[in-house]
Amino acid sequence: MEKGSVSQFVRLPEGVSFSVCVGTEAGDPISEALGRGHFPSSLPFAAMSPLLRTGDRVLDIGAHIGSLALPAAAFGCRVLALEASPRNAALLQASTRLNGFNNLQVVHAAVSDRPGVVEFCPDGPWGQIAAAGGNRARVPVEAVTVDALLDRVGWDGVELLKLDVEGSEVAAVAGMSRLLSGPAAPVLIYESNGHALHTCGRTVSELRAAVEGHGYRLYRLGKKRLREVAPGEFQPDTVADYLAVKAMPAALADWPIDPPVSRPQLIEQVLATCAHPDFDHRAYIRQALREAPTWLRTHRAVTAAHEALERNPFAVPRRGWRSWLRLWLPWRRVG
Repeated sequence: MEKGSVSQFVRLPEGVSFSVCVGTEAGDPISEALGRGHFPSSLPFAAMSPLLRTGDRVLDIGAHIGSLALPAAAFGCRVLALEASPRNAALLQASTRLNGFNNLQVVHAAVSDRPGVVEFCPDGPWGQIAAAGGNRARVPVEAVTVDALLDRVGWDGVELLKLDVEGSEVAAVAGMSRLLSGPAAPVLIYESNGHALHTCGRTVSELRAAVEGHGYRLYRLGKKRLREVAPGEFQPDTVADYLAVKAMPAALADWPIDPPVSRPQLIEQVLATCAHPDFDHRAYIRQALREAPTWLRTHRAVTAAHEALERNPFAVPRRGWRSWLRLWLPWRRVG
């Protein structure tokens, strides 16, 4: 057992089970759920679980304490888990030993577009590579590229790839061009966190372009359903989960696929984010709207909401998104 941790037995509805080591100091929702023996609900895992087949190679980048790596190993997959936080990596390594998983390899490293050493700010599941000039506590961590790491472990490819590295996704994709461009490119499930990307000097559109540049088609993940992502589509919410494929996996063939979001729907979602009580969400949309498509940026309700954020980004707008819509779109029923 890792010092300062407890172990908990977790059984999934799919019939597999495993034990997980959770730090006693952890207060994030994922750790708290696992610490109670409950598997945290997750759109990415709902899409991944039908794809897990015995013997498949799974690459978990940003593994945290193993909410994908451990069940994937329990399914019989061969798993390579990358985690930059020293504490998280140690907990996951302890879980690997506790379960006797010889099919799960933990690598304590940050993923990047070049090898070296980076300064990393541990923060539970939200740790990220340190931004220049920041004052958060940080530790030096080895940085690796995915292509070089796969050479190191002797893998010539993977079947399933999860990417969630709190803003470093663009650099991560740049470091796995051989993997993503190959004839057997993996199914990719990734998180797009607009606020985290911005703190790393990147944008949602840059990440989408990096993935699409390797020939992937994108879908927004929903609850056992998908939605097509239109070319150049604006991301209205701060955090979104995407499925990226070159051919739809047979295991997801029965999932409904909705059409791209309509303009009125997108406007509603943008206004909801503008009125979000959390500052990080308002910070994301405030920045993103500066580079939004002209039709969206100049829509009167969006303009009013954006101008309110620009005047005072720290204040929660008194006017909610429904009020903005009623003011500028009286013909559309909202509520």
